[in-house]
Amino acid sequence: MRCRMGILCVCLLVGVLSACAATPAPLKIAVSMALDVPLGRQMMNAIQLAFDESDGKVGTHSLELLVFNSGDAETPYSPTLDAQAARAAAADPTVVAFISVTSDQVKASLPITNQAGLVHLSPTATWPGLTKVGFAPGEPGIYYPNGKRTFFRVVPADDVQGVVGARWAAALGAKTVFILSDDSLYANGLADIFAVNALDLNIQVLGREQFTQTDAEQIARIITAAPDLLYMSTTGSKIPVAYTLIEILRAKGFSALIMGGDGLIDTTLSNLEVLGEVCATQIVPDPMRLESAANFAAAFRARYGEVPSPFALSSYEAAKVLLRALALAEPKTRQGVLDAMQRLGSYEGMLGRWQFDANGDTTLTAIGGWCIEDGVWQFHENLR
Repeated sequence: MRCRMGILCVCLLVGVLSACAATPAPLKIAVSMALDVPLGRQMMNAIQLAFDESDGKVGTHSLELLVFNSGDAETPYSPTLDAQAARAAAADPTVVAFISVTSDQVKASLPITNQAGLVHLSPTATWPGLTKVGFAPGEPGIYYPNGKRTFFRVVPADDVQGVVGARWAAALGAKTVFILSDDSLYANGLADIFAVNALDLNIQVLGREQFTQTDAEQIARIITAAPDLLYMSTTGSKIPVAYTLIEILRAKGFSALIMGGDGLIDTTLSNLEVLGEVCATQIVPDPMRLESAANFAAAFRARYGEVPSPFALSSYEAAKVLLRALALAEPKTRQGVLDAMQRLGSYEGMLGRWQFDANGDTTLTAIGGWCIEDGVWQFHENLR
């Protein structure tokens, strides 16, 4: 009897140990997001939707989103807070990937995540120097202290957007341009790329300045120059400043076409008729006009009661491609996930069929052309 009880206890113990062994530790994905702005909340909602659709697990591993707010009232997209989030993620051995947003933020956080061997994924960072040479001294090597490429983005870089924007300007008949930008890395970089390509297309650059809404002399210079096109490169917290400046110019009789990059677009605003003729390139298609994104758009509207922005779509795509890599990774460690991202190959997603190149850049090159029509930003045409 004692023998049979002993055998039973051993069996029970083995069963308990086997059950424990069959339940691996959860995998954490750190997300650094500007949660205090509507666009940031939409992007976070899109990422959450993608993970919820996977039932919160990959194989036998449960998934956890470790969310950091990377902005505050003063700086909605803070490189300092993004770097803090990266350090916290790097220190947690259960974190296998890190998602963050703007180019300025990635510049601050990528060296930290790279040193830790973490996949660093962005749905929106477009600065070319994060992956390509020839844009700023030391780039891109300064972002990869461990010598391995660990950064991936699902949107085209600004060298693609700047070229397409200049081609669009030429196609619209621009022969002269005045260029303004705010003081951010994104805005200045895109403006520089646009300027170089405008010259190559025989568009004369009449001026190149950083803008404010209160510089009367700058406003006078623009009006006096009388360009065919005013190119305004801005993003984030500077959008209201840019819009106010446009209103002032229009009130003073400036009627030329105004164009910018995707940072100029704010689809949350309406009644923009006062801005006149304004267009912009957009690195992500409109999810409401993209057949391959129809299911996402419907699910997002059903869950959150609002139309998803293009950057919500790119955030969803980033989450989905990461989930695919997590499923393929063996072992499901930081190195295993990195290896899976690097050998992912062709991916069929909401944005179509694409893949990461050797630098971690997407092979997608299509850019959307948007314009203000009937007082709101609306998709106008596809550009290449």
